[in-house]
Amino acid sequence: MAGEEEDEAWAQVDMSAMRRRLLSLIHRHYLEAISRLPAADLRATLARGLLVAGHCYGPLHPVHNILLNSIWYAAAFPLRDADRINAHMISNDGVVRACHRSLEGLVASLRLFCPHLSTGDALWNLMSADADLSAAVALADRTSRSSAQTAMRPQVHGTFQAAAMAARHPNPAAFGMFLSSVLPTIKRDIVLFLRTTHMLSPKDIEHLTKSLVPDLPNDLLQPPLMISPGVLDVITSHRKLFKDTEEAVLKVVTVALRKYTLQSGEQFVLHSVCGVNLLKKERLDNCYHINFFAHRQESGSVLGAPLLFFMEALVPALDDSSIRLCVVVDPLTEIGSCFACETNKKKIVHPTYDEYLGGRDFQVDDVDNDGDFPNPLDVDYIFFDAERDSLFANHLDGFGYYSVTSVQTQLCVPGRSTESTNTRTDRGKSQSIKTCSNPTSFRRNTATRTKDAYRRRRRRRRRAKEGEPRWILDVRAPRQNLLGQIRGYYLDAISRLPTADHNTTLTRGLLIAGHCYGSLHPVHNIVINSVWYSAAFPLRPGDRIDVNVINDTAITRIVQRSLDGLVALLRHHCPGLSHDNALWHLSLCGADLRAAVASARGAAPSLLPPTEPEAFQAAAKAARHPKPAALAFFASSVMPSVERDAVSLLNNKRRLSSADILRLSAMLLPSPIPDELPHPPLQDRCMEAFQIIARRRNNLVRWYRRWIEMADAALSKYAKQTAAHYQLHHIWPRNHEGWI
Repeated sequence: MAGEEEDEAWAQVDMSAMRRRLLSLIHRHYLEAISRLPAADLRATLARGLLVAGHCYGPLHPVHNILLNSIWYAAAFPLRDADRINAHMISNDGVVRACHRSLEGLVASLRLFCPHLSTGDALWNLMSADADLSAAVALADRTSRSSAQTAMRPQVHGTFQAAAMAARHPNPAAFGMFLSSVLPTIKRDIVLFLRTTHMLSPKDIEHLTKSLVPDLPNDLLQPPLMISPGVLDVITSHRKLFKDTEEAVLKVVTVALRKYTLQSGEQFVLHSVCGVNLLKKERLDNCYHINFFAHRQESGSVLGAPLLFFMEALVPALDDSSIRLCVVVDPLTEIGSCFACETNKKKIVHPTYDEYLGGRDFQVDDVDNDGDFPNPLDVDYIFFDAERDSLFANHLDGFGYYSVTSVQTQLCVPGRSTESTNTRTDRGKSQSIKTCSNPTSFRRNTATRTKDAYRRRRRRRRRAKEGEPRWILDVRAPRQNLLGQIRGYYLDAISRLPTADHNTTLTRGLLIAGHCYGSLHPVHNIVINSVWYSAAFPLRPGDRIDVNVINDTAITRIVQRSLDGLVALLRHHCPGLSHDNALWHLSLCGADLRAAVASARGAAPSLLPPTEPEAFQAAAKAARHPKPAALAFFASSVMPSVERDAVSLLNNKRRLSSADILRLSAMLLPSPIPDELPHPPLQDRCMEAFQIIARRRNNLVRWYRRWIEMADAALSKYAKQTAAHYQLHHIWPRNHEGWI
């Protein structure tokens, strides 16, 4: 009751926004987990483990939790051989439901570990921790992560069993035993293995399975089910319909990859399809938005992790002309979306810059993000477990079967009519309704849910217009949360830059002028701004110094300056925002200026409107950029013309090469660059200062060499212990001689 009273302090619009943000984060974690699993095992067994019980809550990182929970459940509770089905297409409805259930489990477990938190507090801490439970516990208790994990250990069994019940896990008791008894004994080795092995192989899955699955106690095993022939017939019909849909989708993906190969010259092989939506809003019976993963292929060998593609296509595909759009997308940086996919509760990653159907301009309050899934999904039929799914079997046996028409409507089979007598029109959009044994009750419940959603949207809009004050745990919380997120973006950007260029020129560009504000995702802004400044204002050859060590104090300074620039730009685009509200929207949107502007306006994320040079110059001055006038010219005049090509390059290359840096430099560097009036050479005016700088540089070089020798020795020792060989990229010293 106290939690409910405290939740009143959180505006409902803010709690809804935090839920949307968390669901997007969790969806991204699921996509990463899917991309790391081997395609053959994913199709045979792991898709079921992931969609049925692969929840993201647990003692590890969310992606690691998804992987381990999926592998464990698929091995501990396997389907009978006769019931197995190879699934090349992962149900998007199943992924979305898993995201919602994972969020329910996260909130439940966090509130059990930290009873003083309300639901709103729990959402805030989870959002600040990127949906990482142990990090959220540490944040809520104001302690370190290791201390939080130590405090969590005695409560693991009961807490995670209760969380699994809240998340509707198929076997909460077995899950609680797994996390409390099995995982702790192998946790250290498993975490190290998952950190050092990004792409798992079938042998890796076999190794993990043997480690994770001991014999289950007899009291956790369920008795065999008695299933009526009618239920089996319905399940068989659904499965056949799914395979027909999958076959049509796989054919169009094959056509799309062939067309993409002709355009790009790169060979790709399909990994998995992870999102399919029919654009009912556009009144097109055969136009789909599809996400799929595909590996680069060279000489018959698969290269690296799979890339995520977005495709808009007509299904069935007759030829290449049926493929309207096929591009690589990045779940981290893309902000595109469409009303058709959102209203159908489909989590499809859309490109930011390309045009597609479905409607891009809409208010987020017009989309119902309710996580309730009252009716069975296709995944429930496809992965039906004849030995354990008693609730689902009883549901089918006791409440009547779905007709063939409604099965067809739910799965959206290409090439078949989706019209049925069970349809209604809402704002000119056709929406299909499944049959029910009690149509009157179904219509009444549907009407009630629609009215409730409408009232909630009106209430949220009214509160937003009235400027209802937000309740936040600490006035410093949004700023501290943002500083942590931006620091993470800098780590990501540093890992993507080539070592040679980073050592010679790009470290200076990043630490002095590589701010994260701009028209792109923060990581892309950091890379672009660093490359541009290094090329536009190079050091004299005699002044250059190779830098393998990055001073953490300098990173802290650039992080804080980036945040100041972000706040200044956001308040330019939304003049009515206070400083605190600007921090709130930036925190809510992961320091992404594009999404923060949309959030402040209550709209779906989209490209930033054209920004005047004066706004960028003011933001650069607030962030103490060394060349505000030049940055303003670059951001407002040069960047818009090359933005699409630059983002395409960054999305296609997780790790940039020296050739990529040269290409970016040529793309970003105009001639001439406007700047302040020229000054006489500094060396002639400040000879004593130059002598001090030279002495300081010599001291730093000696320190750098010492750190490099220590790092090389550590890598050599690690290679002897693990047989895994690594090459030094960069050193980030902390807590030594003033290095923080």
